[in-house]
Amino acid sequence: MKNTKLVNYHSYNTTKSNIFDVITEKMQDPSKSTDIVVPHVCNIDCNVTTNFYKKACEYYPIIHQFTLAENHNLGRCSIVKVKKEHNNTLWFCQMFTDKTSKYKNINYMYLQNCLLELRRFCLTSIKKEYLNLEIHTIKFGTGISGGRWSTVSDLISDSLQGIPTFIHLG
Repeated sequence: MKNTKLVNYHSYNTTKSNIFDVITEKMQDPSKSTDIVVPHVCNIDCNVTTNFYKKACEYYPIIHQFTLAENHNLGRCSIVKVKKEHNNTLWFCQMFTDKTSKYKNINYMYLQNCLLELRRFCLTSIKKEYLNLEIHTIKFGTGISGGRWSTVSDLISDSLQGIPTFIHLG
């Protein structure tokens, strides 16, 4: 039987690395000029926070300040410049995909709108100035939000195609 190689259907890579360790390492590398964008989903009432959000706020408290300060609209993003170190810039992208945390009710149309807004941001705001852009995120939209990973991963693949994207599982 001939050896065949499995082809990754999705346009993103998965890794078991801890997202915060990877971000810290990339940000501290003075030989690179990298923009890192970290998207995650949240609800517009911002009352319930995920473990990821809590951890992100520990590393970068400015994220929480922007969450409280801004008006949020479903299907829109709040993109915050969190840190600049050497020639590297870190952005967090909060994608507002459901109204409340009472029910597991991610809205895939809102998620698609957010991912397309993130794509436009990456391709226009950042890519013109910097040649090296990466998206690093966790497996979002399936926990408190209640989405199916098969649907969320298809939306990620379709929306962020051509942008180096890494899903951190560790």
